[in-house]
Parts: sequence; structure tokens; C-alpha cells
Amino acid sequence: MMRKKSSEIWVGLFVVVGIFLLVFVTLKIEKFQFGKKAGYLLNIYFNTAPGLDRNSPVRVAGVHLGDVEKVTLEKGKAKVTFRLPFHIVLYQDAKAYLKSEGFLGEKYVEILPGTPGYPRLEPDGVVEQGAPPADVEQFIANMSGIREEIKEVVKPLGDVLKAVDTKKVENVISNIDRFSGQLPTLAKDSKETIQKAKEAFTRIEEIGDKVNKGEGTLGKLITDDAVYQEAKKTIETAKEAIEKVKGTAETLQNVSEKIERGEGTLGKLIND
Repeated sequence: MMRKKSSEIWVGLFVVVGIFLLVFVTLKIEKFQFGKKAGYLLNIYFNTAPGLDRNSPVRVAGVHLGDVEKVTLEKGKAKVTFRLPFHIVLYQDAKAYLKSEGFLGEKYVEILPGTPGYPRLEPDGVVEQGAPPADVEQFIANMSGIREEIKEVVKPLGDVLKAVDTKKVENVISNIDRFSGQLPTLAKDSKETIQKAKEAFTRIEEIGDKVNKGEGTLGKLITDDAVYQEAKKTIETAKEAIEKVKGTAETLQNVSEKIERGEGTLGKLIND
């Protein structure tokens, strides 16, 4: 009988220890603690907080320091209450953001602690919301609308492509191919033309240099003063000769008029 009771006692102890371990592991997994949690509570009012639940992480400057205690609806906004250790100080210009691990990952609260020197946030204070959280469903809906708009834009383009004559396209491509084959010849002719133009400009420059130096007839006319003086004298002599010829012509005209009027011996002989 004594041995049987002893076995029953050991079995009972094992059952009690097993139940205790099961409760402890369950509480550990669910992040429950015995007694009151350490730290102080703060609040955030988000316009919307999709996917944020109790025990979601709260990070300060990227460091996981607390968890969400509860999420409730208050005055049309999502009131998020979270707990931080006492040694973590937030200031009144602190900002809170709702973020996620990846595009569809776990939601968490990211807090920028603010500027030292500002008054600190007291327990049960409110951290101001930063940029409003992105609405994934709204984003997907917008993408769907954009997709429909793209379809409307692409559809006329598809109709145009269907109406295109493939033979004409092939002819255009063939013409472009032939033209590209002629490009080397055109480039060579252009290069030769440019070279000839360069040579012509070089010759013009050489002629200009010779003229400036007084070389050649044109150069001497431009730069040699003696040649200029001789040319000037020649022109003056020619002008004098022209004046004499004009005088002789006027004399002959006067004689002719006198003859026509019958004046003088020659005039009387011709007219009488």
C-alpha cells in the first residue's frame, strides 16, 4: 500500500509540474507577464491603423522597445495605446508612423523621439502622428484604375498596328537599309568636298597674305605708294587729253555751225 501511494504522489507531482510548465510557456508565447508590467503608457491617434493589433512592436529610432497594449476607436480615429520603459524619454515634438515589414509584412509603430530640450511627454500623453499611413487597399484600387486607363490608351494603338500594311513596313525597312548602305559613299563624298573647300580657303588666305605683303600686281597697287602716284599721274594725263579732245570737238562744232549758216569763205562756197 505504501509503495502504491508513493507512485501516486510522484504521478501527481509530474502532472502538476507539467501543467505549470504548459501555463508558463503559453504565457510566454502570448507575451503575458505576471503582475503589473513595468513602464509608462502613451497614446497615438492614427487616421487609420489597418493590420495593427495588440502586441504589435513599437520601435523608437528603429529599436524595438515596447509593444501595443490596445487599439480602440475614439472620435473616428484609431487610438493606439502602447508601453515604453521608464528610461526611454520622448519629447513633445515626437512623431509616430505606422509602418510594415515589407509590402505586406507585420505592422509596427515607428517613433522618432523628438528634440532634446523640448518638454518631455508625461505618462498617458499623446504622440503626434507623422505622415498618414499608406492605405494598401487604396493603392491597389488606384493601380487597378491605372491599369484600365493603360488599356484605354493601348487599345487605339493596337488598332493602328492591326491596320498597318506589313508589306509597306517591309518596303520602308528595305529603303532604310539601302539608304544606310549608301551612307559610307555619301560620307566619303562629303569628306572630299570639305577637303576641297579647306584647300580653297587655304589658297585664298595665301593670296591675302601676298596682297598684304605687296606681292604681285594687286599687292603693289595696294601697298606700293609709287605705283599709286604713277597711276594717279596717268589718270590726270588722261583727263587732260580728254579735256583737249573736248575742246577740239567744240571748235569743230562751231566751224560746222558757221559753215551751215554760210559764214566764211568755205560756208559761202558750200551754201551760195
